[in-house]
Amino acid sequence: MRDSQLRTRSARATQALFVVLLSSLLPIFDTAAMAHELPDPTSRELQSRRLIDQGIQANFEGRLRDADAIWKELRALDPEDPRAALHEIETAWWRIVYDHGDKSHDELICSRSDEVVQLCEARLKADPNDAVALFQLGEALLHRTRLEGMRGHFLTAGRLGKRGREALERALELRPDMSDIKFQLGLSSYYTSVLPRLLRWMSFLWFVPTGDRTTGITYLEEVRASEGRHSLDARFVLMSINTYHAPVNYRSAIESGRILHARFPGNTLIHSKLIEVLTKAGHYDEAVREALILEGRPVGDAAAAGRPALARVLRAHATLLSGRTDAAERIIADMTPEDPDLVQWGGAFLLAVRGQIHDARGERSRALVEYQKVLRLEGPRRQPRATLLAELGLETPFSTATFSEPPIVAAGD
Repeated sequence: MRDSQLRTRSARATQALFVVLLSSLLPIFDTAAMAHELPDPTSRELQSRRLIDQGIQANFEGRLRDADAIWKELRALDPEDPRAALHEIETAWWRIVYDHGDKSHDELICSRSDEVVQLCEARLKADPNDAVALFQLGEALLHRTRLEGMRGHFLTAGRLGKRGREALERALELRPDMSDIKFQLGLSSYYTSVLPRLLRWMSFLWFVPTGDRTTGITYLEEVRASEGRHSLDARFVLMSINTYHAPVNYRSAIESGRILHARFPGNTLIHSKLIEVLTKAGHYDEAVREALILEGRPVGDAAAAGRPALARVLRAHATLLSGRTDAAERIIADMTPEDPDLVQWGGAFLLAVRGQIHDARGERSRALVEYQKVLRLEGPRRQPRATLLAELGLETPFSTATFSEPPIVAAGD
């Protein structure tokens, strides 16, 4: 019985970590540079590249409905071009990253991934050395891999991931100058290297992915330093790694967060991530100021609507950690875990912060009740960072004088 419980708990923890690992990948992989590279691009190709640039900008600025319209226009130019389907997937991923509990976009990701696979396999049948088709095939398979992993379908994710990485490696052999491929391989190498132990126990299965952390980081840093089309993509990924993964590097994460937020101030996802790392690094006053700005920011897309309310909880946490317990309690006094304005998992973080507030006041029994509530949450309402805070609180009473938040993904996980 105990072994069964441990396996269930390990599987649940693995799925939660997949959410942390995979939801931090901003879905903005630019396939414009991977266009059919004509020496004298046609008018239609130039129009396609213009639309892709506009759509990526719309994604970054949080105008996801505008991006949807742009991808429809791109598809109309050439229904056989995989780029339209790939970018539709990427905008869907933006919505999921805003709130990973939202499963309403899963079907689109699956159907569009299948479409890209079919289109690319047809091209590869005609020319097995088509590097662009190999890249796009690998990209589609990795999109599906991320989704399957996030939803707990680990064996399917392993099989698809292996196929996707093989396609990318072959593409890089054919075209080592294509930085797009190196960016994708960097992501794959890093994130599969830090998969939880549960997947490592299954490493005897040939399709379970393995990775190289050093290679992944090296590739991502090269792309970030290149100031090319993927520089911002790599910057966001490295910001996430440096915030949540051991060994943390808050200085680098804050620098990246400030750069991204300055360029895209309307992106509530980037803004909330900046507030989180500022709080983790102890910059409480700045975190509070930024949270207040985010709380008052109008939101144009429904997918981003939960972040301003979450900013209120983040502000309460920064206020608590600065030693102002009563002020922190007042900020969230009228909020409930079921608040419809919050992202689906926002209630978990609210409960964890409320538990810490009770501990800071010496109300241990009330704190334990809140922590237990966090651990009983399931599905999209469960959140790894809140779970970690609750588990820490159950072991040791929270104190602003001694609290130090560990990485969600620890070295050796």
